[in-house]
Amino acid sequence: MIKNYLIATPIKESLPKNKNNKIVILSESALINENGFQKKYNKFFVNDSRWKNNKNFSKDFAYLNKIFERLIILISNQLNSYHKKNFSLRFWKILIGPWLSTFIHIYFERWNNVQSSLEKFKVDKCIFLNLKEEQFIPYDHKNFIYFSQSDIWNQFLYQKIISVFLNKEKIATKNLPSDILDKEISNSILNKFYKAQFLDYVKKSFMKVFNYFDHKNDTYFLYDTYLGFKNELKLSLKLKQFPIFSLSDDKKSKKETDYSMRKKVLNSISKKNKFEKNLFENINFFFPKIFLENYDDLENFSIKSNIPKKPKVIFTSNSLWYDTKMAYHIGKLLDNKKTKLVHGQHGGCFGLVKHHWPEKHEIEISDKFLTWGWGEKKNNKIKKFYILKNLKKINLKKKNLMIPLRPRKRYFHSLESSSGIESYTKYISNIGFFLKKLDSSITSNTILRLPYKNLPIEEVDFYSNLNKKFNFYNADNFNAACAKSKLIVHASNSTPFLETMSANIPTILILDKYHEVRQEMKFIFKILKENNIFFNNTNLAAKFINKLWRENIDTWWQANKTQKAIKLFQDNCVRKNDNIVNECHNLLTKI
Repeated sequence: MIKNYLIATPIKESLPKNKNNKIVILSESALINENGFQKKYNKFFVNDSRWKNNKNFSKDFAYLNKIFERLIILISNQLNSYHKKNFSLRFWKILIGPWLSTFIHIYFERWNNVQSSLEKFKVDKCIFLNLKEEQFIPYDHKNFIYFSQSDIWNQFLYQKIISVFLNKEKIATKNLPSDILDKEISNSILNKFYKAQFLDYVKKSFMKVFNYFDHKNDTYFLYDTYLGFKNELKLSLKLKQFPIFSLSDDKKSKKETDYSMRKKVLNSISKKNKFEKNLFENINFFFPKIFLENYDDLENFSIKSNIPKKPKVIFTSNSLWYDTKMAYHIGKLLDNKKTKLVHGQHGGCFGLVKHHWPEKHEIEISDKFLTWGWGEKKNNKIKKFYILKNLKKINLKKKNLMIPLRPRKRYFHSLESSSGIESYTKYISNIGFFLKKLDSSITSNTILRLPYKNLPIEEVDFYSNLNKKFNFYNADNFNAACAKSKLIVHASNSTPFLETMSANIPTILILDKYHEVRQEMKFIFKILKENNIFFNNTNLAAKFINKLWRENIDTWWQANKTQKAIKLFQDNCVRKNDNIVNECHNLLTKI
């Protein structure tokens, strides 16, 4: 008898053997590529994202913010009591906020995938895998993020949610090899991405030399500032101290998971509906061990590490989202009321898109938030500053059209109205459609820039219609790649777009409706559109570029009207300053 199976992930043991069955796939995250396992079945249905509708996203963003604010207060009180501390709410937001918000957002998205799939489609069966629960408790936030991008962790999470909706008789179970979790984590796209960011051994070793100097009495604590190696070194020396680079601490004390303690500490939270009840019940299980059983690891790092103990100012841009131990130390320093936190912008969507959770969080925890050019009159924490890492113009022979690609992070984890909720299949299909509309004289000189080196092309080319037809390349650094390009075309409102605009490099941005800009930026994007810098129609963008390529790109780009539009964008979104070290020095020494 043909049945409809509910499918959460592409793990083969979770799929029905009989290919005559129909399958209902919870989201496109389960699809490896267009010609994957789904094509082998009689019929398949893929559930659409709830956030195809921007109105849903705005409403959900506000709702999830309320849940976060409720939970952070309750959990902070519980953790203060359990650890016998009296830390402020700000401290706990710095320490557990990144994990708690991400977990809430992920759980909500997975919950809605299950709920909407069961509302749209009849489901007869779902295959669960026998999994050891202990394996899925993360050590810290970075460990959790790695988990969240693996198939096996998502299978586990989905099973917890599906069991709320499906009767037991509709659930079958299968066994799975015990070592699959470690293999999944090592193969996840995020793990590959972070490994690719590691510097080569020689350079990394050189940078670590600076960590042998005594930093405990440093007045300024500079760490992961986004300034880049040279400028961070210059700024540190100008402040009469040495920089701190590549600081890492992987020490983990071995502690058994205390389930009874977890229920006691984290289960006394009131619930308003079925989703909240299920979310709150599972928080105690997914809570990272470093916040509970391994809490001593935080204190040991803070006490023993060669980092400033009483700095006047902390300046960071990247460290407080994934580095849990550093977040603890910085949160503790700020609680003494004598240290100030200067936090720098570190992403392209900040200040531009309608909703952006990391931006909201980082502004809230900082004393001063340095933007790349935008500001808010009502918030004196926000300072219009400059892009912290500048592209430099290099005079090389320009012949290419370059399209920087973003990596496919298959499973949603970032709540922002840009690439965070955009369907990757939609994104890459738009690029494919755009390329088909270009003249052959252009496509023969088009470079599809991979997000990082050694990334398999199939992890980007979802539809398998770009490989062997177009040039994928990432041997040059971004600066050199731009120097070889007559035109950069961006399909994502991200950091590379802001970098090329700040450097006044001929640039075109093509976006779809997912990238909803905030109200105060709509006028600027309207001006960009009038000057053919911004398009929300792929066909029109291709037509313009075909014409432009035959004529003269510089004539368009250097025209007074175009340059005025670029200057407007730069002044309000991405200001450039060639003396960024001096600007940072002046700002930090006056706080």
